[in-house]
Amino acid sequence: MKQTLANILVEKYSTHPVYLAVNPFRTNAMDAAEQLLAIAVAAMYTELEANGWDKDKVAPYPKGGSGNYFIQLGRHELCNAITCWVKSTQSPYEPCIVVASAKRLENYIEECRNMAAHQYDMFTLKLVEKIGACDSASIEGNHVWSESVLTVHKGALTEVWKTHVIINQSKYGKLFNQWPSRKLKIKAISI
Repeated sequence: MKQTLANILVEKYSTHPVYLAVNPFRTNAMDAAEQLLAIAVAAMYTELEANGWDKDKVAPYPKGGSGNYFIQLGRHELCNAITCWVKSTQSPYEPCIVVASAKRLENYIEECRNMAAHQYDMFTLKLVEKIGACDSASIEGNHVWSESVLTVHKGALTEVWKTHVIINQSKYGKLFNQWPSRKLKIKAISI
């Protein structure tokens, strides 16, 4: 297996208390990516069906110079990832008829799940680096779906970190998750 930076960091931090507290939600992040993909695929299939399964009507390869070039390219790539051509060749003036491909869809789902896992690993490792050494960590909530509060103990010091998920879209139409985390200021209460 090829050693990536993420793999090296996971090995390095796999026993860190923050990693152990946050990593169990990795599967939820992968499931969330698959659910968003299912919505996009259903919309693409609906649009293809409404247009006689002509890929060139629904998701043609974008022309250069278009302001929406990358959005159109994303649609084109999604369509290619979940369909296959009916004919192996086509002339430039005939429609490009496609059909849904279960095998291609299965491969694309797996690719999206792997990308979500990688993004989540990078988030987890960034959080470990941000917090640094600690004795223990516990989490309440699920930041994959909404928000979470991570309580970290560093000796006598307790830190509370709040994370919530943001699903963002690049100017090129690509969806991606962000998990901003910030340390909360805790006011001392005197009794």
